Amino acid sequence: TSTTRVSSARWLAGQIAVDSLTLAWMLHHAGGMTNPFGSFFAFNAVIASIVLPLQLARGVVFALTSGVVLLTVLEASGALPPLCIQAARGFCVQPDALHLFAAGLSAAALTYGSSRFVLALVSSLALERERLRRSNVAVREEREKLSLIIEQMADVVVFADTHGVIRLHNRAALSLWPQGAPASQQLRVCHTHAAWQR
Repeated sequence: TSTTRVSSARWLAGQIAVDSLTLAWMLHHAGGMTNPFGSFFAFNAVIASIVLPLQLARGVVFALTSGVVLLTVLEASGALPPLCIQAARGFCVQPDALHLFAAGLSAAALTYGSSRFVLALVSSLALERERLRRSNVAVREEREKLSLIIEQMADVVVFADTHGVIRLHNRAALSLWPQGAPASQQLRVCHTHAAWQR
């Protein structure tokens, strides 16, 4: 039902939010936005773009991108300095503000850009799926009309494939078989052996 679908979409959005907050916490404790895993925010944005309804996906992507930018500004400004990474010699290596800012904005751009690309693909796929659905409905309606026309014709209509297998016959065609519709679906049952040979 639509209620279940909405509930499921909200649950997925919540899961993506929890995953993103966990990622932000881990990055902050491992060198901040200079950590190469900062690009993992893009994975969350792409997943949101694929599994969530369009409006909710856009909101989640905007929140993710805003969160990355906010964390970047807080870390680069020194308001919330990232915990440093221990160097091989055992001393703390604190990233500089410019490096933090550049890495954070790169992660934000990657997050937003990749999700926009995927959203465009998903939207295009949804339009194509709707066009295909409408085409299938139109074909089904035309097939039903044609079946009704053939069924109501006074003339006998029998359609057989190249192997002589009857694929379609109308009500008037039942006159070919005095005992009713043939048990066999072979066209040759309509004719004597000599007629079929001719």
